[in-house]
Amino acid sequence: MGDINWDVLIPFLIYFVLLYVIGFYSVSFVSKASTRSGKGFLEEYFTGDRDLGGFVLAMTLVATYLSAGSFIGGPGSAYTFGLAWVFLAMSQMPTGYFTLSVLGKKFAIVARKINAVTVTDFIKERYESNLLVILCSISIVFFMIAAMAAQWIGAARLIEGSVGISYTTALLFFGLTILIYTTIGGYRAVALTDALQGIIMTIGTVVLIVGA
Repeated sequence: MGDINWDVLIPFLIYFVLLYVIGFYSVSFVSKASTRSGKGFLEEYFTGDRDLGGFVLAMTLVATYLSAGSFIGGPGSAYTFGLAWVFLAMSQMPTGYFTLSVLGKKFAIVARKINAVTVTDFIKERYESNLLVILCSISIVFFMIAAMAAQWIGAARLIEGSVGISYTTALLFFGLTILIYTTIGGYRAVALTDALQGIIMTIGTVVLIVGA
């Protein structure tokens, strides 16, 4: 661990404080939903009660796509493989658009009709197979762990290189922060923090392009 870069660490700390604020803000919605009958708690925890709005949903989609792979691994791959990698990455833009425009509304209509709050609810309603639901759930957990591991490593390396703290410390701090606000705030906390991160990444990208 080298000397700590306080000029970078302080903005990082402010950013993480905002993540915690959003997480604890979302707790109030989860608490209110837990008092409702039916699937009130599940709908709030897993879907944000379906009332987050277009802007937040758009930003959470963008923030999900523009992950550590985009800002850390992507530039290196583009430098190595050239424009072919850039065009490959650009395919995510129309993919997201057509996925939402063609399937988004249909999924929303069916979800309300069958009162589904997760992907496994769709599968259970369609195939009426508990075994298939279990296999789907295990697959989601397994592949999400693999996907998130790359994001956590990328973020920890970024913090280590820019702030000057050890990789282990950065990984623990980053991982615990995400774990806490996700666990206590549910999907609303995830979506709102994604919106914040999407705004920051958009502004940062514009600044980099203009200042390059």
